[in-house]
Amino acid sequence: MTHSAAQVDLETYELQGYLVEPACLDAGEVSGCLRRIDALVSELYGPVPLARTLWRKVGGGDGFAGLGDHPRLRPLVEALLGGASRLCECRVLLRPPHVADAERWRQEGARFSPRPSRMVCVQIALDDAIEENGCMVVLRRSHRDGYAAHVWLNGQWLADATRPSLGSLSDPGRPVLLPAGGAIFFDGLLFHGAVPNTGAEWRRAVQLAFVPAGEECLPSE
Repeated sequence: MTHSAAQVDLETYELQGYLVEPACLDAGEVSGCLRRIDALVSELYGPVPLARTLWRKVGGGDGFAGLGDHPRLRPLVEALLGGASRLCECRVLLRPPHVADAERWRQEGARFSPRPSRMVCVQIALDDAIEENGCMVVLRRSHRDGYAAHVWLNGQWLADATRPSLGSLSDPGRPVLLPAGGAIFFDGLLFHGAVPNTGAEWRRAVQLAFVPAGEECLPSE
C-alpha cells in the first residue's frame, strides 16, 4: 500500500509499523545523491575500487541532512510522529554485491541513548531495491511489544536472538521492494534487516531518523 503526505493511513502505520511511498525523490534528486556518494567514497577511500570495500554504513551522512526538510518527506514524518520533529541521524547505507549473509533483526531506536519516546525512520532507495540486491525486510507488527535486548556483534547492534521471547525472529520477514527514489517510513521499534545481496550491483540508500522536537538522543554507532 502506498501513501502520500496529504493522506496518511495512520491506522495501517500503527498496525503494521511501516508505510511505503514509491515516489519521494525524482530522478534528478536521486542522481544528485549518487554524485555526492561518489564524492564521499572518493574522499574517504581514495582510489580503492568500490567493489573491494567492506563497509556497509559509512560516515559523512551529514551531507544528506537537507533531505530531512524535503517537502515530500518531512510532512509525512510529522504526521506519523504526531507532531514537530527533530532529525537526530542521517547516514549513508551501502549494501555490497555478492554478500552471502543476511543482516539480522534489529530495532533502530535501540541504538540511541537515551532511547526516544518515539522514532520514525526513513530509508530512501537510491537504486531499485529488490531481493537480488539485498533489499530491506521487516517483521510486520513487531513494533508493538517495545524494545528488545540488543547485543553488539560484528560492528553493529543486533537483537539478542537468544532471548526466549524473541522466537518470532526466526520469521524470514517481508521484503520491502522500492524503486529508486522511493522510501519506507518505519517505526523505530520495528524489527528489520536485509536479505543477502546475491547480485553484481550495489544497493545504495540514505537513512534518516526523526524523534519528537525537544528530545535529545544520540546514536551509539
